[in-house]
Amino acid sequence: MPGQKILITGGAGFIGSNLADALVDDNEVVVVDDLSMGKIDNLPNSNHIHFFKHSITDYEFINELLVAWKFDYIYLLAAVASVADTIKRPRYTHEVNQNANLNILETVRVNKLAVKKIIFSSSAAVYGNNPVLPKSEKSAIDPLTPYAIDKYATERFVIDYGKLYGISTVATRFFNVYGPKQNPQSPYSGVLSLISKSIIENKVFNIYGDGQQTRDFIYIDDVIDALIILTTHDSAVADVYNVATGEKNSLNTVINVFNSGSLSTGVDED
Repeated sequence: MPGQKILITGGAGFIGSNLADALVDDNEVVVVDDLSMGKIDNLPNSNHIHFFKHSITDYEFINELLVAWKFDYIYLLAAVASVADTIKRPRYTHEVNQNANLNILETVRVNKLAVKKIIFSSSAAVYGNNPVLPKSEKSAIDPLTPYAIDKYATERFVIDYGKLYGISTVATRFFNVYGPKQNPQSPYSGVLSLISKSIIENKVFNIYGDGQQTRDFIYIDDVIDALIILTTHDSAVADVYNVATGEKNSLNTVINVFNSGSLSTGVDED
């Protein structure tokens, strides 16, 4: 997909900046990020990167940006990713996690912008505590927090805007992503990032419970590959896709891998 104009909201964050790395050589990439969790240093040093420090709730700015740039592809990655924060401030986080994305969809619709595809990043949190494994896109949905509720509702807006208004859209549900540029200071940081930080700083990592709790860990490069595949394949439209390995690993297993030295810390020491 060379020679495209691409918008990444939340593009200075963990996943967004890795996506920018993958796309910037052959495309013009615009990043909008308020830097509440992302870092400007995450972005590649390139004349093809255009950074704007704004919240996606700045509707006037976002609307003008969309009309002026006429993007080919839009990746909706910006979010308040702290589940605890969404419980504490549900109304505020709802504006970021749902309404701001709806505004982008509506701006595209009203202005008849010829976007080739809009890709929304949802979360495995929509499944809640459903114990049935492995999770599939047809598994029961049981969002338990404002974060998960907003993610699921926005999925439906994205998919059904595509069906109702002829906009090419797709949604992804990320599982436990890890890798370079993950911020261990983030309240939503994955357990691998926290273990990495403990190793780098030679600190004790505390385990709560027996360590047998499991997660589906997926490396960031695989996530970026999945996003690009979903972007470029015409058959991936008006639907949601899990982005995961389909395998479960316990916390004890992960710690043993780190202790054996066979897994990189995967954390930038900036």
